[in-house]
This record gives sequence, structure tokens and C-alpha cells, in this order.
Amino acid sequence: MSIWAVQKAVYGRLSSDPTLAGMTHGIYDMQVPDSVTPKFPYIVIGEKSELPENRHDRLGRRISFSIHVFSRYRGTKEAAGIAARVTELLEDVSLPVDPPWHFITCFLSQSIVMEEDVNQIHIVQRFQAHLETV
Repeated sequence: MSIWAVQKAVYGRLSSDPTLAGMTHGIYDMQVPDSVTPKFPYIVIGEKSELPENRHDRLGRRISFSIHVFSRYRGTKEAAGIAARVTELLEDVSLPVDPPWHFITCFLSQSIVMEEDVNQIHIVQRFQAHLETV
């Protein structure tokens, strides 16, 4: 199991949701490509880390990942609504991964940052995926 498999599962879950699609203008991997001028609001699937969580009879992984929501709406209403939808989609759900593993996610934390120099709201959410072989 790899971080990439979790990334694909998370991206698939977020990008296939019509409600979230109606709230945002894109979902990006780690950063917005240099060739793109993003429309606000948007989401970035950010930093990831992986730790072994093996047991005697099976392999396991604990993968932490962050979701970043960026908005230029005056106030936090827009970004907070998007973050709430992301949490609904990712908290305590089992996502399909290939090859098949038991996979459940949990919400860890959220912080809201006002980036005044660029006039934007930035919400950082942290999640953790627990995986083990079937």
C-alpha cells in the first residue's frame, strides 16, 4: 500500500461529489500547476506521511494527509462550508484502494488562517487513514 493509492482514493472521493464540485473551482495535487491561474475557491490535497502499523498476522499503514481550502470570500463562510463538506466526505468512511486493503479515515484537526498579504482565507484540515491487509 502506498501514499499514492490513498491520494487516488481521496481525490476520487472529492472529485466525484457534485455538491463539492458546485462549491469549488478545482482540486489540485500538492500545488496549483504554474500553467494554471486558479479560480477561487479551490482545494489542494497537500502533505502526506506514512508510518508502518504492522501486526503479527497482517500488514498495516497509518497515512496522514492534509486538505487545504483556499477562498477569497470576505469572511470564513465560504471556506468553512467547503471544509465542512470535505469532512462529511472523508470522516469515518471506507474508501476503495487497489490492491484491496481495509481502509478507514478519521478527521484529526482543522485550522483557519487569514492570509492578509494575499487577501485569502486558508483552511488546513488534517486526516488520517488506517489501512491493513484484507
